[in-house]
Amino acid sequence: MVKRDPYAALRFKEFNIFLILRFILVFGWSMQFIIIEWQVYTLTKDPLSLGIIGLMEIIPAFSMALFAGHIVDQNEKRNLLMKCIGLFSLISLGLFLLTSPSLEKAWSAKTTLYTIYAFVFMGGLLRAFFGPTIFSLVALIVPKKAYPNAATWNSSTWQMASVLGPAFAGFTINWLGVHWSLCIVFGLIILSFILLFGISIKPILNPKIGEPIMQSLKEGVRFVFKTKAILGALSLDMVAVLFGGAVALLPIFAQDILEVGSEGFGIKAKTLENKIKYVEERTYNEVIGEMLKDTGIKTKVVKQYLPVMNRLINQYLQILDFFVAFHLDENFNETIRSRHRDTFNYASFSEGEKQRIDLSLLFTWRQIAKMKNSAATNLLILDETFDSSLDTDGIESLTKILSTLDDDSNVFIISHKGDVLENKFRDKIEFKKDRNFSK
Repeated sequence: MVKRDPYAALRFKEFNIFLILRFILVFGWSMQFIIIEWQVYTLTKDPLSLGIIGLMEIIPAFSMALFAGHIVDQNEKRNLLMKCIGLFSLISLGLFLLTSPSLEKAWSAKTTLYTIYAFVFMGGLLRAFFGPTIFSLVALIVPKKAYPNAATWNSSTWQMASVLGPAFAGFTINWLGVHWSLCIVFGLIILSFILLFGISIKPILNPKIGEPIMQSLKEGVRFVFKTKAILGALSLDMVAVLFGGAVALLPIFAQDILEVGSEGFGIKAKTLENKIKYVEERTYNEVIGEMLKDTGIKTKVVKQYLPVMNRLINQYLQILDFFVAFHLDENFNETIRSRHRDTFNYASFSEGEKQRIDLSLLFTWRQIAKMKNSAATNLLILDETFDSSLDTDGIESLTKILSTLDDDSNVFIISHKGDVLENKFRDKIEFKKDRNFSK
């Protein structure tokens, strides 16, 4: 039985930085939400004003959700998150200045209220980007085998921050007031921005850079409705969020009914909201788990690359003078047809023919890797390739492929057939055995 390491994800330095960053970010965001609700109800004493806060956030977040996913897929995640945090810090700074004593005296309550709504609206726009950016960044920080453990730590960090943030906000409102409580929020956001520099820039793994946005959205919607588990999880999350909106009314209970003050408001708000968001977070994890299965995103990505793979494999087979029709399906099962009629499998061929298939697959994987990462791949060919199964024609064809490789690729060949390979390569290092030693 394989023993699972409960700290597997924590062994990656960047993931530790990410957890600290996420805790600070969620802690600050939760504080800010509680402080805004308290301030708005204090200004208006109108329950409708609390509903408008939610409306100002949900309209841009819902409207931009699909477009945000496309934009996140097309861009580098670390820098995109940095931009989101930078803009969020400006919102926090604006709220801090808005609640200053001098500005409160200069502006009317209505002007202040509408300005708060404007800041909440901008926060809703950012919220559409935060979710997909953070979740996709985690997958780039830790390897796939450690992702389940990383998701557990990520969820636990979020839970802790979302509980402690509102409770702390309630106490700071009582101790320091709304203005300086928002100053703490601004400081936390700046700290998270600085911590993000500890995470390196990640590669963009999307093979469809520059894909039209409407085409991307259609494929995404089609995938969701086709995958019933994801559709069900998203529907459950929608219902949970819909009925969880009652949390917004808690300032009324804290100030006018229970009269527990700001401290009680912070604690009560998060006790109820945390139960709702626990269901929401668990739903997200179920969705991610479903997408990471072999029938999820993996199959979708493989299907995108399969036509290119099959085309390249057959091109290399023809260059190696092996004229068969080779086809891989999405489970990487091969179908090989000779003269496009008779069907064979890999074991049916001679060693020389198998070697040609192996080499075609090797060069295909190398080409796919370069298309995906835009990086040159060095190549080491051992003596078993040139000296075992390839005949003279096969060696000639292989050297023809090697000569077409880019100048930024280094190719190293080990072979005992020095006479056959003479003058076929730029440099040559010759080793001879003398008294059981190579020199």
